[in-house]
Amino acid sequence: MTADELIALANDPRFIRDIQEYCDDWCKRCAFTERCFRFAQKRLLAAESGFEPTDSEDDEKTVTRAMQNAFELAAEMSERGAVEDDIALASPEGQAAAAAWDDDQEKRYDTARAHPLTQAAEEYAFAAYAWFEQNGAELEMRIQRAPQSEELHVDHLSAKSTEDAIEIIRWDQFRPVFTLVAIFGGEDRDGRLADTRNGKVKSILLGLDRSLLAWGRVQMFWPAQAHEIMHLAGLLAELRLWLERAFPAARDFVRPGFDDASTLLP
Repeated sequence: MTADELIALANDPRFIRDIQEYCDDWCKRCAFTERCFRFAQKRLLAAESGFEPTDSEDDEKTVTRAMQNAFELAAEMSERGAVEDDIALASPEGQAAAAAWDDDQEKRYDTARAHPLTQAAEEYAFAAYAWFEQNGAELEMRIQRAPQSEELHVDHLSAKSTEDAIEIIRWDQFRPVFTLVAIFGGEDRDGRLADTRNGKVKSILLGLDRSLLAWGRVQMFWPAQAHEIMHLAGLLAELRLWLERAFPAARDFVRPGFDDASTLLP
């Protein structure tokens, strides 16, 4: 994909503007993939490289080629932006500007990682990781041995099965960390960062809601682990409370497509 093709794709009227800014990146479970620019971009890159992002990453050469294509495209777009700003990247001035930008990004990243909310998200993420490292094999064995009658669908918000609950938990596990780093470390170049924070936090909160229900499913399946699971759920609930206090308008944010039906009209 060339930069011109990417620009043309971005201007396709079928896409819901900014829908990709507030999603959980779980494309295979999303009902809006055909209205999403990011998904269309991934699909085109996959077609060019032979690598489908939702597939297993066993073919190292294919994955490497897909990443190389993405980096080349990003470099081309960066070069275009620099040219539009009359900056020659190969010049001493351009290289100095790039170095200064790298230093600034590193400082922003460190600041974002040190934020109390990011630290709380990391505490849960690594605690959950440790739990699965210690108990994952036995949990999988118990699931394989469980009768089919165990897999009951409680309601439309709950996981369909224990395996589904585990998939939800693992998908959401580190997302709050990544999203909060982006929120607290982002550079507000176009004045939109403050406006988008509530929407991004809402996506985190919905993921926390989903993960709490999923942990409840795992706890019902394996009552002997109730104490450890309740500790993990407590970390999640505490993070959710802090986020709701820090961003009181997040729950009310209307995400294009997901919460606003008018964006679906032709």
